[in-house]
Amino acid sequence: LFLTLQIVEYQDQQMVINDCYTDDTIVSLFENNNSVAVSLDAIQGATCERFPKGVKVTILLNGLSPVTTILTNFSFYTTSLVVIPIAQANFFEATAALVTVETQTETTSVSSGVVQRYQGDSQSCLSMFQTTLVLHTDYVQVTTEKCSIYTDATEEVQLYLNFSSQMIYKTSKDFDEVGNQVIANFSIDQTSFLTDTFQNAEIKFYTVDMEDVFSVTIPIYDFVLEDQRVTFTAGYISQNDINVYGTLIDTTLSNFNTYNISVKLIFGDQQYQFIQENDLYDPSKIHHKCITDECYNFCAEVLKLPTQMKYKVLVIYYDASNAIADSFQSTIQHIFQSSLSSVDAVAGANTEVTITYTKNVTETTYMATLQITKSDSTQVQETVQYVYGTTSITFPFTYTDFRDITDVSFMIMNGATMIDMQSVSYKVVATTAISLVLQYTVLCWIGIVAALIIQVVVELIISRRSAAHKKHKAMKKLADDEELQ
Repeated sequence: LFLTLQIVEYQDQQMVINDCYTDDTIVSLFENNNSVAVSLDAIQGATCERFPKGVKVTILLNGLSPVTTILTNFSFYTTSLVVIPIAQANFFEATAALVTVETQTETTSVSSGVVQRYQGDSQSCLSMFQTTLVLHTDYVQVTTEKCSIYTDATEEVQLYLNFSSQMIYKTSKDFDEVGNQVIANFSIDQTSFLTDTFQNAEIKFYTVDMEDVFSVTIPIYDFVLEDQRVTFTAGYISQNDINVYGTLIDTTLSNFNTYNISVKLIFGDQQYQFIQENDLYDPSKIHHKCITDECYNFCAEVLKLPTQMKYKVLVIYYDASNAIADSFQSTIQHIFQSSLSSVDAVAGANTEVTITYTKNVTETTYMATLQITKSDSTQVQETVQYVYGTTSITFPFTYTDFRDITDVSFMIMNGATMIDMQSVSYKVVATTAISLVLQYTVLCWIGIVAALIIQVVVELIISRRSAAHKKHKAMKKLADDEELQ
């Protein structure tokens, strides 16, 4: 009886503090390890700051007995997660909860606005959401949907990257909430495994003090080796030609035109690698004509792939010592089967383009564009009406338009949408007035050279005749001397 009176007296002496936590406080029920957790959402207020480090936390689920735990390192603003084991049957059916934080002298309570249930293991609150991993030049970024139970309590994030020849393990405390997502960053140097094959990855969120109760591990299957330096919009693949184009974001990539440039195309389960010629280098474009069986086979297999496959481009720059100087990888947003097998141009007073198709096409009226890229990166283009299926078309380019160029592309447009594209093989035929002047100049030089040659030949003949005459006179003189003797 005395003990009961003491308890009542103790409760009467507690000061009730209201409005310490918001209605956004969430209670979560974990079926896998029979535990109940509360995420406390504190309100700014000097009165609530008076709670000491030692407090008792009680969670009362409707229809059940209360469960409690004692905290010895409590802090009103930083203690945001409390996990308590619960052995009561049917706790997983609770729909409401009352949470109390108290000491001998203070007490505050809050009704949980939300009761969440997690069946199976605790990672279920994440595994239902999409998680992506992007490998940048010097760091890895993982983005996943926010799961309210772990967001405020996470102290460290672990990342496991598994490649074909190695496993990389990283930890980080660099993570932030952005909207309804959590973004974690890990420092890493990608050059050590650029040519390795990615297999899978896992990320784990945990708290140091409660790792056995609170830990979330999610597998990552969407792996992107990319650093947003080039955005490749689309690619067009024919039986013997590969064309990819996009937008250059990092202009410093243009400075690598003197390096050894390796381009690796990763289209689904098909891969093809080649060395880019420096004079054709453009970081936002890839034009490659097949000359090897490996390339022909690659194109043939790519044309069989389903449209939902992932298509990526990896570009590696090697310096003079064959060391990796830089690299980037980007995803190609769309890949299309080209109807064109070759586009050849004869540039003169007007430029005539001859088109060869690889498959039958619908006779539809589009616009055809011939685009010329100069060595200084400027571009000129002409667009004419075009009926898809036409095998010859003339553009009003001149001979001078084809001076100092690095690339010629042929595009078929349906309004603002590109339907097809192909790189152009071309030859220049000089038929303008300028070319006639050049031809006249060349003929003049030929005449001068011919005259010089004739002069040299005549002088040589005269010289030889003079020498023969002198020799004849010497022989005659010698014969006369012999007769006198």
